[in-house]
This record gives sequence, C-alpha cells and structure tokens, in this order.
Amino acid sequence: MIGVVLFTTFIVGPWMTSLSLNDYLHSGETWQYLRTIMIYPLPPGLPGVFESNPYSHEVNGSLWTLQLEMVYYASLLILFFVGGLKRTRLLVLFLIVNLIHFFPMSFGTTYIELYRYFLIGMLLYAWRHVIPIRHRYALIFIVILWVFKESAMFYHLFLLVGAYLVLYAVYKWKLPTSFQVILGNLSYGMFLYGYPLQQVVAYYSPSAHAFLNFIFALPFTLLCAWLSWCLIERPSLQWMERRMARTNHQQAYKEHNQTPTTT
Repeated sequence: MIGVVLFTTFIVGPWMTSLSLNDYLHSGETWQYLRTIMIYPLPPGLPGVFESNPYSHEVNGSLWTLQLEMVYYASLLILFFVGGLKRTRLLVLFLIVNLIHFFPMSFGTTYIELYRYFLIGMLLYAWRHVIPIRHRYALIFIVILWVFKESAMFYHLFLLVGAYLVLYAVYKWKLPTSFQVILGNLSYGMFLYGYPLQQVVAYYSPSAHAFLNFIFALPFTLLCAWLSWCLIERPSLQWMERRMARTNHQQAYKEHNQTPTTT
C-alpha cells in the first residue's frame, strides 16, 4: 500500500499533472493524498492529474475496496473467537446475509452486498475437500450463466456459479510451478497498480476500447506487480516468517526450561 501511494504521488502524479512540477509539489492536495496509506479516509485525488480522462481525477479507483476488506477481515477475527468458522455456521451466516440483502436499507448496502462474496469465498474454502472441480461442471455453469445473461437472476446466480468458475480457472489452468516460483504472487500488485496504469493509457489513448486499454496496460502492470513482489511483499513475508520462527523458538526454549526435571 505504501509503495503504490508513493508511486502514484511522486511518479504518476508529476508525470500526468497539468500543473507545473513546482505547483504540484507545493499543492496541499498532493500531500493530503499521502493519507491514502491509512485507508481511512481516502482523499479525493492528485491536483491536475487525469483531468480529461473519462474517470477524471480518479487516481486509483481500486483502493476503496480496502475499506470494506478491513471490516470483513475484522468480522473474520470475531467469527474465529465466537466459534463461527464451522462450516454449518458459516452457511447459516451466508443465508442470513443474503436475506438481509433483499431488504431496503438506508446505510451499509454496499458492505452487505459485497460481504456475500467474501462469505462465499470462506464457504468454498471451508468445504474445499468436498467440492469437485470438474470440466463438465464448469461447462454446465457457463451454459447456465449464458442462458440467464439477460435475466434478473443472472446477478444472483453469478454469486454462486461465478465463484465456482473462479476456482475452476485457478486450479485447472494454473501456471506450472516453475513459472510461479519465477514470477511470484503478483495478484495484490496487479490490484494495486492496475488502475493508475490504465488511467495513464486512457490519458494517451482516450478513444481506446476497454479491452485494448487492458491489453496496453497489462505488461506495465505486471512489471510493477513483479517489482512490488520482489522488493516489498516477499521481503515483508520473509521477515514475518523469521520473526514468528524466532518467537516460537523462544517460547519452546522457555517451556523447556520451565519443565521440572526428575532424578
């Protein structure tokens, strides 16, 4: 998060702004944008950046989801302490949240709506040992989505069927292990850097179709995601693993020394 905020503020911003570099760096909006690192609240944008884009002034439109994710992961922690992570209880919670979703609410609508997707991911993980990933099932589900593509049911079917198809795509079409070792885990980096880089493409090619915009931005997004993985994410994970191993070793040593010996 820190990396992408610094990247957009001090690389993309000076490059894309309509202001002079001096005015950009002396603008209060530039330094306020650094508060994005804290996630709450998310500042509007950077001065003079992407003013003429279809989504004007939007520097990184993906980051708003992080606010929701923080709430969802907090709920995961609560569920852990109250014993709510058992498969049947998760299923009941999923059904309750879906029921609430159909009632009009004056607040929290987005949180409830997207919490269903978070819960379906938890359910799929909890039931992972009994869910078969088969080509024929994926084909059936694709046909179902196609049949209902113009129906109001499509949105609700996609919650279940689409989640299965994501698992199918991940586990049946995954890269060879050697490529995964070389590339690393690029998913989070692509999430962080994809939007601002697509905004850059939209600035230079405003008439480009959305698919072409994606294709043009993809190699640059992959490069930034790979650099983020190599320079930030992987070293952070390795540091955490070493710290946890050291803590576990110290705890085991302390327990060993506290164990009474008999002669």
